[in-house]
Amino acid sequence: MKIVFFDIDGTLYYRGDRRKIPGSTVEAIRQLQADGNLAVICTGRCMSCIEPYIQNIGFDGYIAGCGTHIIYGSSELWYQVLSREFIRQMDRLCKEEHMMPVFEGSRFLYVDEPDHPGETREFYDFYRRFYKDRVRSVDYEADDICKLTVRLDQESTYGILGESVPVKKKRAALLAEAAGMEVLDKGSSLEIFPADCGKGKGIRRFLTLTGYLDADTYAFGDGINDITMMEQVDYGVALGHADPELVRVCFYETDDLYEDGI
Repeated sequence: MKIVFFDIDGTLYYRGDRRKIPGSTVEAIRQLQADGNLAVICTGRCMSCIEPYIQNIGFDGYIAGCGTHIIYGSSELWYQVLSREFIRQMDRLCKEEHMMPVFEGSRFLYVDEPDHPGETREFYDFYRRFYKDRVRSVDYEADDICKLTVRLDQESTYGILGESVPVKKKRAALLAEAAGMEVLDKGSSLEIFPADCGKGKGIRRFLTLTGYLDADTYAFGDGINDITMMEQVDYGVALGHADPELVRVCFYETDDLYEDGI
């Protein structure tokens, strides 16, 4: 049996592209399942951010929220939430530094409306428009928050109050690392999750918990944050537009997702 892990953004589809997931990708996934193999999502997104039409494809499992949430079939095998104290501290720091924290959970996104214009306002409006009733105000008592994205305004070298963006990032990263978190710098945002999670560790945990450690494993991805995923499987596949750093650790490079890459 083979297990194939799929990133979402830039691998299954581009969020801003009207074409969404190519029919050839859906057909390939269903064919590999018909042949007795497993298709599993492995994404930085939490379950609240995975659209129903993606879930309706019928994946066999999910490694969501950067490895913090693992589902196989109808069973939840792993769920690791952030401490309420860390949520409170990070929310306070971000608001002091005029950054926008987005606390992500299995059911909802928790984010407050920014009090200033800029990129963070645009992101907030996108969340409200795209995720609709899955967006709620920050709630320190929420019991499903498993990761965090910190959004920053980067139109200029210096942000609000004259503080440089790198300085703001550093303060957020130091607080997160002191709390045992891993921090991925994605330019206009920081992705923060427990250090014992991540895509690669999530795959390893999935294989251990399901008893499939001896299965042949494959993964499709396109970004630098997919490197740990590729390092954990037997055969990593980079989409045609993938970051060169990812291509270097992959077994194979295919075509772009809209050129029937998968």
